Amino acid sequence: MLSSQEQARAEAFGSAKLRTRYILAHFGLRSILGLYLKCEPDEIIYGHELYGKPYIAVPDPGGLHFNLTYSQDLALIALMRSNLIGIDLEYCKLIPDIDQLVTRYFSPEERSQYFQLRSEERMDAFYRCWTRKEAFGKALGGGLSISLSSFCVSLLPDEPARLIRLDGDATAPNRWQIQDFSPEIGYEAAVAVDGEISRMVSWQWDDLSTV
Repeated sequence: MLSSQEQARAEAFGSAKLRTRYILAHFGLRSILGLYLKCEPDEIIYGHELYGKPYIAVPDPGGLHFNLTYSQDLALIALMRSNLIGIDLEYCKLIPDIDQLVTRYFSPEERSQYFQLRSEERMDAFYRCWTRKEAFGKALGGGLSISLSSFCVSLLPDEPARLIRLDGDATAPNRWQIQDFSPEIGYEAAVAVDGEISRMVSWQWDDLSTV
């Protein structure tokens, strides 16, 4: 099902485990998109935006937007009609230099809130913030090419997920919605949408018997 470019990228991975994860994630993406677009998965042709975010070039997507993320042995695919969407997933492992990552990548507001937390609360706050920022950046199409300090998201334990600030766009916090969730124990995820999330419906696909 995969394109020649996807096959080449899969072969470039240095380990069989990473190669298999990539193949299964993109196999799943094409299979699911094919159901929505009513076409065979290998008929889908992707285009790529300036910073590499893929979009459906063929067939006519009919306003369908998508985003893929995977970490360890779990993959998530987000789909929405007519609205930009981004999703991120992280396996929450212990990071020895986590405070240094916050100092380097988080916005001034996020850093201030993070370092006010107790040490035992900081890892959860890091992954909440990181997945929200990644999901928002991927929805914009820039991913990590966008300066992570140019926008701010919530991260405190009892604060709802939301965009607080985007440099150069004062209206963005009113337009964008962020929803976070834990798809499995040990994972943190977030989805960002340019518009209202009136409801979020999820499906779990376990049947890979055709692979």
